[in-house]
Amino acid sequence: MEEIRKAQKMLVKQQDRLEEREQDIEQQLYKLESDKRLVEEKVNQLKDEVRLQYEKMHQILDEDLRKTMEILDKAQAKFCNENAAQVLHLSERMQEAKKLLSSVQVMYDKTEDINFMKVTLCGLPIHYHLQSSLGHFHPYFPYGAQADDHSLL
Repeated sequence: MEEIRKAQKMLVKQQDRLEEREQDIEQQLYKLESDKRLVEEKVNQLKDEVRLQYEKMHQILDEDLRKTMEILDKAQAKFCNENAAQVLHLSERMQEAKKLLSSVQVMYDKTEDINFMKVTLCGLPIHYHLQSSLGHFHPYFPYGAQADDHSLL
């Protein structure tokens, strides 16, 4: 009987150890579950913070894009206005240059006519004098009329 008591005592001790072991495992499981919940809560909190920061950055980027596009639009409008004004100014200068060129051409043509008249008029008295001396008479050629080469002698 003694041996049965020893065996029962040993079984009770083993049962106590197993119960302690079971409690340790339950505590570890509870701790793991608690840690898991804490980690999940922290991850969700971090996700929310990241989402909020992303939205804030997105808003900042959108605002920056809007401002940049405004600046570019204003710069383009200014360039177009300045370019149009410059084109208009250059067109006006081109018209002025054409008028001046035309005036110069008219003046050149008039000086050519005056030079022709000087040559013709200066030569006419001598020509008439020579013609009358030789007995030949040629009528006066009006301005711009062509005379034969031999009559200009």
